[in-house]
Amino acid sequence: MNKLLNKINNFKKMSIESELISLIENGKNVSMLSQGGTGKSTLVKKIKKILESQYNFEVTSTTGVSAYLIGGRTIHSFSGIGVLNPNKDIIKKVKRNKDAKKRIIDCDILVIDEISMLGATYFDTLNHVFKEVRNNQNPFGGMIVIITGDFLQIPPINDRYAFESETWAELNLHPIHLDKVYRYTDEVYADILSRVRLAKHTPADNVELFKRLKAYNDIKEYDMYDIQPTFLSSKRNEVFDKNKEELAKNSNELVIYLASDSGDTSLLDLIAPKIIELKLGAQVMLTVNNNVEEGLTNGSRGVVTNLSSDMVSVKFMNGIIFHFERHDFNYEEDDKVLATRKQFPFILAYCLTIHKCQGSTLDCAVIDAGYTIFENHMVYVALSRVRSLSGLYLKAFQPFKIKVDPKVIDFLREL
Repeated sequence: MNKLLNKINNFKKMSIESELISLIENGKNVSMLSQGGTGKSTLVKKIKKILESQYNFEVTSTTGVSAYLIGGRTIHSFSGIGVLNPNKDIIKKVKRNKDAKKRIIDCDILVIDEISMLGATYFDTLNHVFKEVRNNQNPFGGMIVIITGDFLQIPPINDRYAFESETWAELNLHPIHLDKVYRYTDEVYADILSRVRLAKHTPADNVELFKRLKAYNDIKEYDMYDIQPTFLSSKRNEVFDKNKEELAKNSNELVIYLASDSGDTSLLDLIAPKIIELKLGAQVMLTVNNNVEEGLTNGSRGVVTNLSSDMVSVKFMNGIIFHFERHDFNYEEDDKVLATRKQFPFILAYCLTIHKCQGSTLDCAVIDAGYTIFENHMVYVALSRVRSLSGLYLKAFQPFKIKVDPKVIDFLREL
């Protein structure tokens, strides 16, 4: 306990960290529900590092990509539940899974990130399963739960929000508010996004966004080695077709890179492709934090300038040309590496889905914020992937498509 107090004292200038540690030490469940870029993931990583010698600290998220970015696993994998099947006995399924059962029993602190995409049905199922497996009728079987995310982002598919579940009230979550946004390099844009997030955009905001529609229409023909904005689409099949089509337009020789795998690398398929097809001039996006000091981070956009069998050179937006060797993508459990995929750390970035981009940041993007938008919060999620107005290009823009779910607004107002 003294060691822990010393660690707390070392962080006494960082009130948020101290507040979170204090709540955990008092057995309280916590929610951190704020807009993207406010440092939720960074805070979780700091707290885990401080407390992992005292607690079994498990970090999970609702998608494979976001789980990888925060150094955890999906909540579906952690729990052993996987995809919900109403025709199966979930309790029996989890209890038969020795690894999942051990994870659940041993867990002291459970983080669930990107909570907006986790439906109420799944949330209630987690609570029920954990109570039974741990033989403890306290919420989540007595685990301390930390919920992070933003309900004004992509909602769950065919389900209610997690905050509408019986479990949410049962957890009695203590809110921690993170207000400072670190993601954006453009204060004007950050202010616009703060209003778009709540669908309180002003006529002046619309004027600035319509300027980005003109910026898209003014785009000239690109040189082969220019970095082009990534198209963000609401449709998955459109993304696949666009990437294939744009690469085919490039007349340079196609080079295929096959990953070197060990272990069950199916766990890494969403993080690093088994096969990457590239050409000189191909548009790519970095998928790891390669050199934060020089601005080469996950989401950095670049163009391929040189190819060989064991090295790929990429020029980035900041002018840096970096020579990449294959990167080790590891899947770990309990500090043990269970699978490794050696592959170059980028993907084709002519086009990406808005859903896939949640949690990522892009240098530049073309966004269709018009009639293709089909659900609440989607425009905000798309716009908030870009760091600045200068990196934003709008293929279409309909201000009335900026919508929020009134249920979410009412819920956040009560926090």
